[in-house]
Amino acid sequence: MQVPLGYVMFKTVTAEDLAPFLSKSPRRPSDPVLRVFRMETPGPVTRRVLEILPGTVGQEFHRTRGHARSLCPPARMTYPALARVMTGEAVLWQQRSSLAPEAVSDFLVCRVKAGECALLLPDFAQGFANERKEPAWIEITESRDCRHDHEPIQKFQGPAYYPVARDGVLHWAPNVRYAELTTPRWIAPRPAPELGLSFGEVAPADEKTHPWLLDPSEVFQDLAKAYDYFTGGAEGLPRSS
Repeated sequence: MQVPLGYVMFKTVTAEDLAPFLSKSPRRPSDPVLRVFRMETPGPVTRRVLEILPGTVGQEFHRTRGHARSLCPPARMTYPALARVMTGEAVLWQQRSSLAPEAVSDFLVCRVKAGECALLLPDFAQGFANERKEPAWIEITESRDCRHDHEPIQKFQGPAYYPVARDGVLHWAPNVRYAELTTPRWIAPRPAPELGLSFGEVAPADEKTHPWLLDPSEVFQDLAKAYDYFTGGAEGLPRSS
């Protein structure tokens, strides 16, 4: 896939950049893992595109570092965001620590295919991985006021579970640096017309079509409602899968 119209190259993330978030130090630190593109547009929302290259760093599939999002003052919860896979397929993980950072109370996993979208939940930290043999292109739309915080993930040298390759198949390996872990749960992506979450070729998200990007309280009222949109039909997942 070519760089989407209107986007410009921002940076390339290498295995060395990812090292503080990996289970083991990379053997080839200069290897590229993903590329980030940005669209410079005015207005209250911002867009970027991630191209996660196929491959692994050690046993881990190529992925983003993962981050939490800043607080949205009107809503008293962190900003949500919208992710849409343009080509390929991406695995989205989202984790939440209710009582203490080292105790993960929820870990959600979602495969998002080309043309599908997913809500990046308020009060969760998130990241993406690519388990396929072709690049995954992901467009992310969020409030321009949202700030990313990598420290909650870097503190434990990665997410609660690492997306590792075993015989070429994705498995979730527990990160022993966390004191408490919950069992990962697979979630199927699903449209939510009331949120403007539709599949297929659609117009870009903005503050008019997706006002909850700026103030989630207008739609979600509380985290539980946002959570319900994302987790309908959740099922438990064995730790090794």
